[in-house]
Amino acid sequence: MDSFTLYAALYLVGFAALHSLLASLPVKKMARRRFGSRVDPWYPVFFSTSAAITILPLAALLVRNPGAVIYVLPSPWIWLFFSLQLLIGLASLRAFLDAPHRFLIRAQLARPKGQQAFALGIKGIYCWIRDPFLLSGFLLLWLTPFMTENMLPIYLLATIYL
Repeated sequence: MDSFTLYAALYLVGFAALHSLLASLPVKKMARRRFGSRVDPWYPVFFSTSAAITILPLAALLVRNPGAVIYVLPSPWIWLFFSLQLLIGLASLRAFLDAPHRFLIRAQLARPKGQQAFALGIKGIYCWIRDPFLLSGFLLLWLTPFMTENMLPIYLLATIYL
């Protein structure tokens, strides 16, 4: 393993730690105590924006230094894999519509029979899978129709994180 791969892997571990910390209930409770209920619509925006901003440098590193090519799928397989990635991306967007309350902090922090609790409404994609975002992330990674030496360890670590 060269130093680039080690740095990229450490960056991903740092990203995963920060992402997990920001997703934790204690941090959400702290934000709610600090900012009150006005944090509710903004925390998911902050969480998603911070995830996008902090993962971009890793993506840029991999684009700039992909490493030696391990494989590239030939046509028509490459188009099939790209099409599957597109369909999976669209299906994961559906998860936002099927469970919008999943992203509300007040619902996440509510006591089981509290005033702010939501009834568990299982519908849409959630009828088939508990967390469509984890599955879509896994599938989007491994349906990449090419692989390089620097992508492989990052994909393996990301799979462990998912």
